[in-house]
Amino acid sequence: MMNRIAYLVMCHKNGQQVMTLINSLVSEYADVYVHVDKKNDELYLSLSESLNSNFGAYLLKERVAVSWGGFSQLEAIILLIKTMLRSGINYSYASLISGQDLLIKPHAQFYKYLEICYPQEFIELERRPEFDARINTFQVGTSIGRYKCVRAFNYFLRYIYNHMHIGIKKFNVEDIYKGGEWWTLTEKSLRSIVEFVDENPAYMDKFKYTMCADEHFIQMLIKKLGIDGQVCNNNLRYIDWENCKDNPKILTNDDYERIMSSSAFIGRKFDMEKDSVICDRLIEYSRKKDC
Repeated sequence: MMNRIAYLVMCHKNGQQVMTLINSLVSEYADVYVHVDKKNDELYLSLSESLNSNFGAYLLKERVAVSWGGFSQLEAIILLIKTMLRSGINYSYASLISGQDLLIKPHAQFYKYLEICYPQEFIELERRPEFDARINTFQVGTSIGRYKCVRAFNYFLRYIYNHMHIGIKKFNVEDIYKGGEWWTLTEKSLRSIVEFVDENPAYMDKFKYTMCADEHFIQMLIKKLGIDGQVCNNNLRYIDWENCKDNPKILTNDDYERIMSSSAFIGRKFDMEKDSVICDRLIEYSRKKDC
């Protein structure tokens, strides 16, 4: 029989929505581990008060100030994984999600699907030449990466690398892989990744001052450690990138039928302040027993 699922939640805003998400995920099938961006103490204090009596939900005391596209994203992810592994609880899978995600299929259905597919790894894993510049160039201002001037300068550095082959050769190009930040991976593989990180701290340091290390690090280690033989190149997410550039579409009730007809198990992303109806409908559906 398969062990429980651990949801690893990264959040930075929308306290009510995060709390609703946590309550919807804690079940007979799963526990929840939550990392709150260090820049939002108000959210952390609110959750710490609410989660005291919420068995199955664990709020990380150690926190990272997370910046979009920065190395800090990766630090927070590794911290979540290590906390889950140190819990002493046996899990078969861990699923990394954000505070704006929701389960879009019943808990039992997701659990049974993973049980049947075990030990497959559900993560996007692809290789294209243009990824090289993200890793083998020095990217400045990762804590302010969304400013247009910084992004333009970083784009220029990547352009120089791609066209003049001038950069910092941290990795061989054939070793550079990419995928979405979000995944569902076996506890066994995550333990292997953490053990490698602890034994080879210099490897993780190579990802400092790179672009979106969170979209490369886990993928590249999966290849390096030979775990890729079990990879299903699918992160099981419903995400709408149509007409979007840096952020996916905020899903609303207008998207309900498309979400329901998809084969995905987790939806990204939602905003209760923009449309709470879709959130209520999906949470109610996720609690369905007869599936």
